[in-house]
Amino acid sequence: MLWQAWKSWRNWLLVLITCLVLWISCSLVLDLVVMPSMAAGGMMQQFGFSSTAYVVFGLLNRWELLCAALVLTGVLVIQQARGVNRRSLLLAVWLLLIPVIYTYMLSPSMAAWGMTLDLFSPVVAVPTPMLEMQYGYLILELSKIMAAVVVLGDCLRLRRTVTVD
Repeated sequence: MLWQAWKSWRNWLLVLITCLVLWISCSLVLDLVVMPSMAAGGMMQQFGFSSTAYVVFGLLNRWELLCAALVLTGVLVIQQARGVNRRSLLLAVWLLLIPVIYTYMLSPSMAAWGMTLDLFSPVVAVPTPMLEMQYGYLILELSKIMAAVVVLGDCLRLRRTVTVD
């Protein structure tokens, strides 16, 4: 019974739109509110921040992997049933690739660069390689938000044409 309801591509379109809106809004809150306040508060220079950030961002990155997998699944279902443009499919794959890069490449490397192994040494500034990785993270984050907005626009356009039909 439940499977019959999920077989409809219109239900997947609703799930896809909801997931994209939540994902974009959570990313914007994290990027525009949480991270700047942590940097302004000096938390990034405190001892133990790297390991704490690794745990927190590890959870967030896995949540993004779940959202990206759901978006890709929704786009594939709609592609099969209705036929969306290839741009949305490529962007959905890109949206899945970005959290994979975050989770398995950037986060472990940034945590390693930020780790303090000498308990008695004073806290130093953020290492240069870690800053470069943060710039890479920012570029990926901007491309993720732009890609998600484009896929969301395509979904809303498709929903509007379905409502008219």
